[in-house]
Amino acid sequence: MIESFEALILFLQVQLTPEERAGGVAYAAHRAVPAGTKLEFPGIVIDVPMEAYIAFIDRQPSANWGHPARYVLVSRETGGVRSMNTRLPPFGQGGDLQWRVIYKAPSVPEAAVAVTRMPATSRRSVFQRVQAHAFSNLSFEKQETTNLHLDERVYKKGELIGPAFQEISASMDSILVFADDDPRANFGHACRYLLYDSKDGDFHREVPARFPPIADAKQRKTLRAFHEPVQFTAEAVRFHLPWPIWRCPIIIPEGTRYAVLYSGMSNKRHLNDMEFLYRTLIDIYAFNPAHIYALSYDGTLNTQ
Repeated sequence: MIESFEALILFLQVQLTPEERAGGVAYAAHRAVPAGTKLEFPGIVIDVPMEAYIAFIDRQPSANWGHPARYVLVSRETGGVRSMNTRLPPFGQGGDLQWRVIYKAPSVPEAAVAVTRMPATSRRSVFQRVQAHAFSNLSFEKQETTNLHLDERVYKKGELIGPAFQEISASMDSILVFADDDPRANFGHACRYLLYDSKDGDFHREVPARFPPIADAKQRKTLRAFHEPVQFTAEAVRFHLPWPIWRCPIIIPEGTRYAVLYSGMSNKRHLNDMEFLYRTLIDIYAFNPAHIYALSYDGTLNTQ
């Protein structure tokens, strides 16, 4: 069920095609249309059989009319979608519908937007728009392999983001989404900072990076995963094979052996590596668990 206009914005942004996300503008009427309404727009009449929201997707906003576009009807109760192609805009038609911009591709100039931009009504709605944009711009493949984290703070203009040696700073007051495209790799590896205008959640720019936006271990944790298809378990389920009757070669340890496992500024992957090494020492090399000393981050299973 589409319970609010903010929920509709998130829903519709995910429905956009890659081409529409790359170069289109999406508009939606602010209020749901009652069941039984007949909407008359230039070149098309739309019968609304159930209470629904109506949206208009301009696929070529910089072109003169007519050009490819479509209407989208979304059932408020079920979320069912009906799409209808058109070539003319609805503005100035359709009774008292109040159209609002719900998505604008970064490549589209402001002069090509047909109605006034809808300001964000709350900090929560801005974050929702940011999350919807970051997710909807992932390819289907990356939706299964990229972890997305929202930084729940605003970076002030000129403020450094992440380790200083990366020399990445905010060119305006910005909201950050950290896109980790290879979560199981140790840092540094290719990742991305997605920066958005803190006032309205508009996408501003993408910056390639090699490290997460954490300057040091003392920095307050403000990153929150909102899309995490690649996950890490804090407590692994362990299965131990029974000792075989024949084992070649048989290694008889000499003396008392000790091991020290240490990781300072740990991410989840580092904790996972330490846990793997711990099991290897015990299961393969027959270390006494009491002689293995492990220290990660702050001495607990926490990670930065």
